[in-house]
Parts: sequence; structure tokens; C-alpha cells
Amino acid sequence: TDTRTFIPFLNNIEERYFKLPKYIVADAGYGSEQNYSEVLHRNRTPLITYNTYRKEKKKKYKENLFYVSNWDYDSDNDFFTCPNGKKVPFQYLSNRTDKAGFKRTFRVYECEDCSGCPLRVHCTKAKGNRKIFYNAHWEQQKAYIREQLSKEETGEIYGKRKIDVEPVFGFLKANL
Repeated sequence: TDTRTFIPFLNNIEERYFKLPKYIVADAGYGSEQNYSEVLHRNRTPLITYNTYRKEKKKKYKENLFYVSNWDYDSDNDFFTCPNGKKVPFQYLSNRTDKAGFKRTFRVYECEDCSGCPLRVHCTKAKGNRKIFYNAHWEQQKAYIREQLSKEETGEIYGKRKIDVEPVFGFLKANL
């Protein structure tokens, strides 16, 4: 995928051509926790959407009760509440390392009891109870990206990418 080419691309630009600009602009194919971390580590601002950015902005998404992002969360007691009113409490931490060696930490939540739930078919395909793998760092990064793209100045910078870059790719595809 494009996500794995991003950091080598940034390194190549800095080593061979020029200092990176204040804003790093790219499309959703480059939006990942690792890439956001890298850009922020370089003291730059990522203007890179993530794969569900546009979907999350739609009314249909915001009103879907089965997306965890739309569930109530009790921060004092660390549990979500599912659409059927059941508690989905924190169970354990899960550390995962991907093929490229990037490490992520997930907070794993599991519903107290999904048996007999009338909403189960809409909520999960799991044989047991519904589990949520919540990556707090990734969720914070996504919130930061949404904030950056909603600002007038940075939103305009990101918008120029569509005008400046996309036609070039279209011409290349059409002619080659």
C-alpha cells in the first residue's frame, strides 16, 4: 500500500532535494498512525486524510448506532454502552507489531453479554461477545487531522492538492 512508501519518500526528499515544508499534504492512501507520527516528529503538520475521513463526515455514518464512535463512553468507569444498553467494559491491553515493525497499543473492551441480543446481527459477526479494539493514539491523531482540515487556512492548502495534483495523475493514466 501507499502507507509504506511515505516515510522513505520524505527521507529521499530531505536528503536529496530540499527541507520539508511546514505542511505535508497527501491523500488518504498515506493516512496512517505511523505516517502521522513521523510527520509530527519532524515538527511538520500533516494534512493527510485517513481512509474513513470522508465517510465519517456523512450523516448516515453519524447516525449509525453500531459504529463504536457513536456509542456513549463513561470515562470514569472506562466502559462503552452498546445500542442495546449493555456495558462494554475494558478488559486488557493488546500490543501489536505490524510487518514493518510499527507497534500499536489497543485497549480491548468486551460486551458483558451478547447472547440473545435482538441487535446482534447488526452489531457483530463474532461467535462470542462483541469486542472493541480501541487505539487511543490513533483516535487522537484522527481528531487532530479533522481539526486541521476544518481550519480555513489548512483546509484551503489541502484543497489545492485536488486541483494541483489529481489532474496530473488523470492525464498520466489516460495517456499511458
